Amino acid sequence: RDAVILPSAPDQAPEIATVSRDGKLRLLTLTPQGPRWETVYEAPMGMGRIAMKPGATRTSVVLYTTHDDGRILRHERGASREWVSEVIYLGPQGARGVAAGRFAADPATETVAIYGYSKKVEILARAKGRWSVTTAFEGLAEGHWITTAEVDGRNATDELVVCGFD
Repeated sequence: RDAVILPSAPDQAPEIATVSRDGKLRLLTLTPQGPRWETVYEAPMGMGRIAMKPGATRTSVVLYTTHDDGRILRHERGASREWVSEVIYLGPQGARGVAAGRFAADPATETVAIYGYSKKVEILARAKGRWSVTTAFEGLAEGHWITTAEVDGRNATDELVVCGFD
């Protein structure tokens, strides 16, 4: 359903992080011997979208994923290359978009935006180890996609572009 390309060394094939209806977050690497798959996370509920935290490097990657049942997860891979997954939000069914970026004035605040069938764009923010949620926008119909953009250079935060059924 969605994919992002992870940072790689110039002489290495990149890993492509994918999410799918079968409930798996997997890494795909295209090798001369053919595709190589690694499962990072799996659950019995389908996954819909994926976003990568800005500033990712080969040794430090954070991904955010949506589950069809409304769960939003954070997956972090550190220098050991081991993945740690955690649920950061339990929302309504139909999460259809996730975007990572700077959506708070304080650059030390980790922020993620989500959108879906709830009709709301919500900002998840982690400050001092705790996640909070605020509604940034509410539409008239279900949301279907959200992405980070830079459309207003007058501030230090990112903007969001959304689309939905309204």
